[in-house]
Amino acid sequence: MKFLYTLIIYCCISLSGQAQKVNKINSNQLIHYIENEAVISENKLKTHASFSSFGPNEDALSFNPSNSNFYQSLDGEWKFKWVRSTKERSTVFMNPSENIDAWDTIKVPSNWEVEGYGIPIYLNHQYEFADFKAPVSDDME
Repeated sequence: MKFLYTLIIYCCISLSGQAQKVNKINSNQLIHYIENEAVISENKLKTHASFSSFGPNEDALSFNPSNSNFYQSLDGEWKFKWVRSTKERSTVFMNPSENIDAWDTIKVPSNWEVEGYGIPIYLNHQYEFADFKAPVSDDME
């Protein structure tokens, strides 16, 4: 029995050691991945919505969202206007009579920084909005 436990522990240690192997990347590849802002979707699934509502059970069993009466794809080309400050934003764009022909067009789904607007932020923290002030609760004071 002692031999069996020893063998199991040895196998686990060997397998975990194999999982820790370092994949060497040469400096040209490293520059390609770190300094090339166009590399954003390697080994990534295409963007998609993962939820759909269905009416009858037969539609749900087909696993095809376009069979649902509730499905509407929002993919495509959308009018887009980027402004530096929220004070410059349009507040009447939803009016059908509003002329938005001068606005740019971007692909949806996408990220507007990748489409060329604003400054891409590749950090693991909140966006640095100049006019944003987080609410302070009584507990934090």
